Amino acid sequence: MAENGTINESDPTGEQISVTPTKIAALTKFSRESAMDSNPAIADMVGKNLSRSIALGIDLGFFEGTGASNQPTGLKNTANITTDSTTTGTNGSAPTNLDFILKALGTLSQQNANMDRAVIVMHSRTWAELTQLKDSQNRYLLNAVQTGGAPARSIDGVPVFLSNQLSTTETQGTGTTCSSVYAYDASQIIVVKAHDMRLEASQDAYFSTDEIGIRCIARVGFAVPNPKAVVRVSGVL
Repeated sequence: MAENGTINESDPTGEQISVTPTKIAALTKFSRESAMDSNPAIADMVGKNLSRSIALGIDLGFFEGTGASNQPTGLKNTANITTDSTTTGTNGSAPTNLDFILKALGTLSQQNANMDRAVIVMHSRTWAELTQLKDSQNRYLLNAVQTGGAPARSIDGVPVFLSNQLSTTETQGTGTTCSSVYAYDASQIIVVKAHDMRLEASQDAYFSTDEIGIRCIARVGFAVPNPKAVVRVSGVL
């Protein structure tokens, strides 16, 4: 615009997003005698295991949720995310290099994602394969793309997280033991918690059998306002 020109007023536009949190719960019971006689306390161990189960369930829903049958909609089933199956081939393939991940990061960058908040998530099976890849001079490939000061597990400076909740039974062509790798801008994923995880005990619910019940409950939902901030590479054997 011209110097001293009038700056035209503009109003921001927004869109309302509705997220319905989904309930996830676990329950177990044990005898009062076990609670009284155990050391360490069985109630503490059970509580920790239930909390871990709920956390794993949330992880599963975040990536694999179908959006039906009381499941949240996970990244895999979110409409309009970028899904790339070309780099792994018609029937899927095991990694031979890191190009498929570097391509996913490049795609993410082209979508104006905040690469400072980018993350990579894969199954531990995939990471184990990547750590063994070597170049023609028997040097590990991961060493070439891990930069100084980056997180201990990273590719091209982008932190890598592992989740065994990712399916290893996806189908791509004739491949039936495929998995997916995700690269996404974490700042553009919304996690809605209706309340924090609750761990509760009752000494009355199983009065007739003199048992103690412990339950763990959480309600969460997910939303992806900008689906292009998520790249899924499928067909990884």
